[in-house]
Amino acid sequence: MKYLTGIIKVLLIPVSIIYSAVMSVRNFLYDKNILSICNAGAKVISIGNITTGGTGKTPFVIYIAKFILSRNKTVGIISRGYGRTEKEMVTVYDGVNINEDINQTGDEPALIAYELSKEFSGKFFIIVSADRCRASEFLMNEFKPDVILLDDAFQHRRIRRDLDIVLIDEKDYNENRAGYLCTIPSGDLRERFSGIKRADVIVLNSKHSGKSYTYESSKYFLNAVKIKYKSEYLIDHKNTILYSNSVGGIRRAVIFSGIAKPDSFSKALKNMNISVTSEMIFKDHHFYSEEDIDKLISLYQKDTVYITTEKDFIKIRKYKNFTDSFPVYYLNLEIEATDKQSLLENKVLDILQINKNN
Repeated sequence: MKYLTGIIKVLLIPVSIIYSAVMSVRNFLYDKNILSICNAGAKVISIGNITTGGTGKTPFVIYIAKFILSRNKTVGIISRGYGRTEKEMVTVYDGVNINEDINQTGDEPALIAYELSKEFSGKFFIIVSADRCRASEFLMNEFKPDVILLDDAFQHRRIRRDLDIVLIDEKDYNENRAGYLCTIPSGDLRERFSGIKRADVIVLNSKHSGKSYTYESSKYFLNAVKIKYKSEYLIDHKNTILYSNSVGGIRRAVIFSGIAKPDSFSKALKNMNISVTSEMIFKDHHFYSEEDIDKLISLYQKDTVYITTEKDFIKIRKYKNFTDSFPVYYLNLEIEATDKQSLLENKVLDILQINKNN
């Protein structure tokens, strides 16, 4: 199968060359101010990547949003809402209520809303729209946030930003260099890798990997911020928490996920000494059906628990026959900066014009 995939990627190289050329011309036109850019009317921070996905943008958006919200600033978040069926602009969170229709909002904006509302209810707002300029205008007219976070917008250059942050999956970059040679569809790049020069901050996400990489000869990563995931406990639908010392007692688990890179999820559970008896992997942004739930239930055995990601848990909440009757948990994920945390924080504080000693 890998051999066939490799052949297909080689055959698609001419398409990648055309795509890359189009993106280069587009970037040139924006660089020379030939293509117009809209002004949101607030400070704007873009969080994106240069590859096709799986770099950890959603947890990082939550991380940055919490950092800003904890400094008494209000935040507006704009996302495309990838995978949703509704094409019009939709309010995911208006400061009071969360739109629970995942088909309208998309899974990642819903996850951001649920996670931030635990601590910062009423202090943030989330809009999903393919038109970031229109969404920013709506945000400013309706909610007037102090800062706007653009989720997955490095290539969406039509809106002005004050800070561009780009995430890279560190392990993937070091062990899958072939994917970084070409743009899609033959490679993993959304544009030429040299486009990363536009970024104000580059964040290398090691996720759950314990490997350490050095970049002495890299002109891009010498001042990169490094982060990793911290997973210490599981949570169920009642918000019951199982801490790491309790999790160590769980030896059997059925795990399932619909994320871009499920390997990092299973790696985290193995690091917690959880034995995986079965694993179901769905495509990224998968919407669960009754048939999927029935298949999961059929895998249940005595003394077995179900573990999924928080993004997937948001989508299965409506299946009460599953979440209420079986031990179903999601893995809590938090981001921890491991190198140059102050560089990242100071960049954000400069944008917000906040005294760094506060």
